[in-house]
This record gives sequence, structure tokens and C-alpha cells, in this order.
Amino acid sequence: MFGIVYRSNLRARYTHRMKLFSRILVIMGALVLLAMGTVWYWLYYYTADLPSIADLSQYNPVIASELKRPPNSLTHVIPGEQMGKYLLNALVAAEGQPETRGPIRMAIVDLLSESLHPGAQMYSWQLARGQIVRNREIHRQIDELRLADQIQRHFSQQQVLTIYLNRVHLVGDTYGVEDASILYFGKHAAELSLDEAALLAGLIRSPNHDSPVKHPDRAVERRNWVIDRMISQGTVSEEEAKQARAAPLLIEQVGFQ
Repeated sequence: MFGIVYRSNLRARYTHRMKLFSRILVIMGALVLLAMGTVWYWLYYYTADLPSIADLSQYNPVIASELKRPPNSLTHVIPGEQMGKYLLNALVAAEGQPETRGPIRMAIVDLLSESLHPGAQMYSWQLARGQIVRNREIHRQIDELRLADQIQRHFSQQQVLTIYLNRVHLVGDTYGVEDASILYFGKHAAELSLDEAALLAGLIRSPNHDSPVKHPDRAVERRNWVIDRMISQGTVSEEEAKQARAAPLLIEQVGFQ
């Protein structure tokens, strides 16, 4: 009789412990899900601690316009349709294909898989850089990724490239392809020939190192490399490329005197 009661007590204790253990697991699982949901919301949707991206819309104008830049300069911005026949393709050839995955997703997947995509370019991240003010590197990079993701989800790929080209630094105090086109060639971006568009796109990597005014040989070499890339990407024909590579380097000197 005593043995039966003892075994019954053991079963009761075991059942009680299993129920307690199950409750602990449920609570821990709920806490983990809550933490993951909080992190997910913070990464993707919470923006109160990030700079506003509303101002970027100014660099994706419906019509050509002027924007004030500090301290007292103006930047002329133009719609993507007014960037000419070659400029957008020259940008992709020079700087890489736009990354189609979201910046946060790309960073997480690449981190877990240890894979790299050197041919792709996160233009949205380039736009986010410099807008984040953080003292600690890791915090700044995370916020740049979050802001880049906001940019990529808010603007289309075409709009991101347009904003990028209207903001990019190309020479001295000159920003944007419209002003750089006028400064270097005395014409609007819509009028750029293939060789001129390739030269401007080639300057993005290092405007001073490849300057057509200071280092014309480097500028031509870089220009021709961009043209070759455009051939390989199928955005220009061999005949167009041949004529563009043979084109002389003609730079307006007025803006540099």
C-alpha cells in the first residue's frame, strides 16, 4: 500500500515539474518572439531616431530646378528623363549594378552565408552615408543600413539612381551631373555623347585622381574602361563604343580658370 502511494506521489511530482517546465518554455519562447519582433520593428519600421528621407525627393524632381546647398551654392537637379541616352547606363557600368535585395536583408544573408557580391552596388546605402552622426562605428553602420533600407523601400530603383546622380560629387564644389556636365562640356546632361557620359560616370570613384583637367590621360583611360563595361553589359554597340573611344578629350576650360 505504501509503495503504491509513493509511486503515485512521484508521478504527481513529475507531472507538476513537467507542467512547470512547459510553462517556462512557453514564457521563454514568448519573450524570444517579443524580442525578435521588437528588433524586427526597430530595424525595418521605426524611423524616429533616423534622419528624414523626405528631402531626398527634391533630388528626384518632376522638372529641372535649383536647390540651395550650404553655405551659399546652388545645385541644378534634373529628372531622370533629362539625363540623356547614356548616363544612367554609364553609371551602372562604372559603379556596379543596383543591388535588388533590401540592404538589411542583404547584410544579414551575406553575413550568415559569408557570400560577397562585388559586382553589385547599394546606391541607397551611398545616399544614407554621411547623413548618420554616430561616434561608434558599429552603431553608425547599423543606422546607415536602416536608413538605406528605408530609402530603397520608399523610392524605385530608377528614382534612387536619379537621386544619386543629382547628388554625387564630381569636381570641387560641384555636385550633380547637370552642373558637372555644364562645367566640363558646356552642355546639359541630356545632350551628353557616349564618351562624355562615360567620362562623368568614371569620375565618381575618384574625381581628383581621374580629373580630365589635371590628369587627362587617366581620365581617358577610365572613360574607355567604362565604355568597355557598357559593351559587356549590352547597353551600347561595338560601333558606338569604337567612335566614343576614339573621341578627343574636349573640356571647357572657363570653369577652371
